[in-house]
Amino acid sequence: RDHYAEMLRRNYIAALCAAMCRRAVFESIAGFNPVLSIVADYDFYLRVVHEFPVWTHDGEVAEYRRHGLGISTHPGQMLREALFALRAQRPHLAGDPTLTQAYRSGVRYWKALTGEFVARQVRADWQDGRHGSAVRGLLRLSRCGWAGLAPLPRRGHAGLRA
Repeated sequence: RDHYAEMLRRNYIAALCAAMCRRAVFESIAGFNPVLSIVADYDFYLRVVHEFPVWTHDGEVAEYRRHGLGISTHPGQMLREALFALRAQRPHLAGDPTLTQAYRSGVRYWKALTGEFVARQVRADWQDGRHGSAVRGLLRLSRCGWAGLAPLPRRGHAGLRA
């Protein structure tokens, strides 16, 4: 597979502990970008798979525990950082239609992913009677475009569909 195009489409490495690289690769890529906090790993992987050969396997190497303090509690920051990491890859697209399409798919992926997090919170706020918070969430959700708004009615509260 084309790992670079696939990484542009989405971060297919579920957790930082599921990837390894040689020290020379880490030093050559200059490590993690200190400007990024939530998706620093994604930015790092994009730079690695663009410059170096990559091998993958389907074996389980780590377990990932989700909790209430994870990245889903900061979807706006996650979206900003992911789009920043993707934009940094634009010079490498060089008119290649496959990479350009992968890049566009990546933008849609991150908007849909963060939209799902925000939509879940909007539904919870609405159901718990926190209508002001739900409306503010809808404004945040609008930044994700249609990809962000689509999840609302799918599993939403009847009041949000009206």
